[in-house]
Amino acid sequence: MNQSIKTVLNNQGATVKEYFELINLFDCSSLRLSKEGELIFSIDFNTFREYKDVFEFSQKFGNAEYTIKKSDVKSFKAKMLEGMDTFHIVAELADGLQMGIFIYHTDTNTKVTEYEHYYEIGVEKLKEYLEDERHKAVMVRIRDVYAFEMKLSGIKEAYVAGDEEGGYSLCITDTLASFDISLVDDSCNEVYLKEGHTDSILIKPYGQPFMNIVIFVIKEEEKKPHLSVIK
Repeated sequence: MNQSIKTVLNNQGATVKEYFELINLFDCSSLRLSKEGELIFSIDFNTFREYKDVFEFSQKFGNAEYTIKKSDVKSFKAKMLEGMDTFHIVAELADGLQMGIFIYHTDTNTKVTEYEHYYEIGVEKLKEYLEDERHKAVMVRIRDVYAFEMKLSGIKEAYVAGDEEGGYSLCITDTLASFDISLVDDSCNEVYLKEGHTDSILIKPYGQPFMNIVIFVIKEEEKKPHLSVIK
């Protein structure tokens, strides 16, 4: 069991907010609202926020959200589902509604580890980075939390294209295919760089709340001007 989950479960005085805050440690959760066993509403989400009188569940890099008043939570309980890597929270709400939250893939805290040694650069800096002739993209990995994964090698082109309305697209071409992914504008996405012998760029594009794109880049050494000695 994940240590953060174990700590909250072992705390007899833990509040429902402390249980909801576990959502932010993991990549994907789902919310299901029902009444008398009939499903009314459901969303996949990855972010929990608390405001003055409200709890909000939403998709970072997406536009789906659901909010409830704090006073609507009448009671709650939680447990790990037996034989599954899933933490389940059930909250009884006002008007007889029941809210079930499922937090998936809790064995590893991916949100913490995936950012290690990265720093944020933004879309405009990414555009400049890929336009540098010394930076050669050699592989691209695309994956999501639903176990989809695709790797592209033999990259011919990797660049960011801008448009007249201030939006951007990430354009990738390899030996077999090419694709574009909208990055909207510089404030709606997250772009991170990790430098090393081979650089890696982590991109979380807006409109794809459960997708990660990683571009692996080899850097050529900067050529120094040749100095001749005049005798």
